[in-house]
Amino acid sequence: MRSLGGIIGPWRPQRQKHTLGVVFFVLVAFCLPAQGKYDGGAGTETSPYLIRTPEQLNSIGTARSDWNKHFKLVADIDLSAYSGSAYNMIGTEMLESFSGVFDGNDHTISNLNLTSARQQHIGLFGYVSGKIMNLGLINPRVVAQGINVGALIGYLDSATITGCYATGVDVSGDDNIGGLIGWSTGRLFNCYSTGKVSCDWYVGGLIGLVADSTVNTSYSKANVSGNGDVGGLVGKTGDETSVVSDCYAAGSVNGGMYVGGLVGQIERGRAYKCYSTGRVSGN
Repeated sequence: MRSLGGIIGPWRPQRQKHTLGVVFFVLVAFCLPAQGKYDGGAGTETSPYLIRTPEQLNSIGTARSDWNKHFKLVADIDLSAYSGSAYNMIGTEMLESFSGVFDGNDHTISNLNLTSARQQHIGLFGYVSGKIMNLGLINPRVVAQGINVGALIGYLDSATITGCYATGVDVSGDDNIGGLIGWSTGRLFNCYSTGKVSCDWYVGGLIGLVADSTVNTSYSKANVSGNGDVGGLVGKTGDETSVVSDCYAAGSVNGGMYVGGLVGQIERGRAYKCYSTGRVSGN
């Protein structure tokens, strides 16, 4: 018994010590707080991802798996550090659109300076099929060589925008260019723009081209110039279901053909309870 105790006895406490160590490690691992994405949140409606810094905002553009999630700004953001093509656009194409919800929470994003050689869908958000609300852009500059270009959104696809604005815009491109949105097939409420917008065809102070779209209680004070379908608020409405109502434009408008203080050309659709006050010149 002495020899048996001498063999077994010393090993028993070491085994217990090892087991206790494993248990302690597992408990600590489970109790440590998980590292969240962005500034917190889970990307859901009740717990949206929180965005506080320029780096966090710019990282959304590389996280395509998050483009169907919920986001919320919790601070004003300055994008001065991201110029040229350094900023990563959020949503790029119909099959890779931003289909989530972005709540600006009444904060602003300033000094977007985007130069793009993309052929289409260019802006802070390139292609949107979700919802953006309560967001302001200050002094955005977007220079593109393609179509569907806006300071906020390049292409709005059957989506909703409410309470958004862009001040001091400088937006230019080829066709379908707007101070806020390039091409819209969605719904726009309580939005506005100021600054300057220019392109070849279909250019508006707020939206370049609308089709199957609603624009309500919105305005633009941007100065607009282009060759054709040039409007102080909207360049062209191209669908019978498009409605522009309770809106106005106050910027100067200069173009070639189809030039209007409010809408350059209403091919189809209608505008009512609207007015314009800016200087208009064209052929």
